[in-house]
Amino acid sequence: MIPFMTEEAYVKGGVILASVLLIAASAWQNFHIARKTKHAWRTFATARGWSYDEIAREIEVLGVHHGAQVSLATETRNQGRASRRLAVLRVDLSDVLPSGLHLESKVLLDRFLERLGKRDGAVGDTELDAALDLKDLNPQGRALLVAPHVREPLLRASKDYKHLVIIEGLLEAEHPGVPFTAVDLEKFVTPTLDLVEALRTAALSTAVPESHSVQRS
Repeated sequence: MIPFMTEEAYVKGGVILASVLLIAASAWQNFHIARKTKHAWRTFATARGWSYDEIAREIEVLGVHHGAQVSLATETRNQGRASRRLAVLRVDLSDVLPSGLHLESKVLLDRFLERLGKRDGAVGDTELDAALDLKDLNPQGRALLVAPHVREPLLRASKDYKHLVIIEGLLEAEHPGVPFTAVDLEKFVTPTLDLVEALRTAALSTAVPESHSVQRS
């Protein structure tokens, strides 16, 4: 004899079944995206001749671009009870950047403080000064940032990234979320790598060889 089920029991069973199916579908989607992401990052690294590694749930790609060490990695950051995952690109430029150079993309608070009369460094270029928060700027750093081949890549990077920082010779850019196609990865890294080439070219072209700095006796 088939046991009798009330309408309430049917509804409750349907809700449970729907919840199970929803959880299963979400788990499958996350698995698919994770697999697609890893494949895209591995393909991206291989195409550039860079290394690919997985550490726990995170991915790290290491390489060299225009003579500079590059790290591209995923990171999970906790914000209270929530967490967010993002991609972070870091490039070591400590061998060419002036010591003390510190710049960041301007945020709403920076613009508010400017209205109150609080300003840090400025390069004298309207667009650059509007886009970047510059600290402890010396003449060498100012000359580098306004160099013809640096200005445009720097402006483009400041517009493409909400978070762009250069501090203690390290350039850092962030991507909200994790790119899961090779095309999206290229779009993410290109402005930074263009800026790296421009900075290194400008810095090295103005460097004075040691042999030229010695005065004749």
